[in-house]
Amino acid sequence: MYASYPPIKCIHVSAAMLSGALFFLRGLSAQVGIGRPMAAPLRYLSYSVDTVLLAAALTLIAVPRSAVFANGRLVEILSLVSCTSGLTAML
Repeated sequence: MYASYPPIKCIHVSAAMLSGALFFLRGLSAQVGIGRPMAAPLRYLSYSVDTVLLAAALTLIAVPRSAVFANGRLVEILSLVSCTSGLTAML
């Protein structure tokens, strides 16, 4: 199980960078008025990347690490993301 940690972490970091880049490009496109930032293919790509990001994060929490503090930050971030998503869904 320990051998699977580095590839999963690489997938997680790559998905986080791709998610941020898509968010930035869609926001820039909306502000400048170029293209269609809310087009279905871009939305679905964004949803897919965010799903991979969340799945990788949950997998990283499930993979046991020797250091106790290794997963603490990830658990904190996932808790904040779930709270934010829940509050957004209520509005």
